[in-house]
Amino acid sequence: MRHIAVTVVVHAARNAVVSDGRAIKVYVTAPAVGGKANAAVVDALAAHFGVKKRSVTIIRGVHSRKKIIAIDAEA
Repeated sequence: MRHIAVTVVVHAARNAVVSDGRAIKVYVTAPAVGGKANAAVVDALAAHFGVKKRSVTIIRGVHSRKKIIAIDAEA
C-alpha cells in the first residue's frame, strides 16, 4: 500500500489526473456536494493507476482540497 498526496480541483472541464513530477492534481467535473467530488476522485485515480475503485481510499482530507490517498495494488 502506498500513500500519495493530491490536490483536487472541482468543477473542471473534464476529469483528469495530472502529475508534474512533484505534485499530483486531480481535476473532476463533479461538485463538492454530497461526496460527489470524492467519488469522482476515487474513480479518476483508480483509472489512472489501473486498479479497482475499492483499492483507492481517502485517508485524510475528506472535506479538503488537499487529500492523502492510499492505493492498495493487491486488492
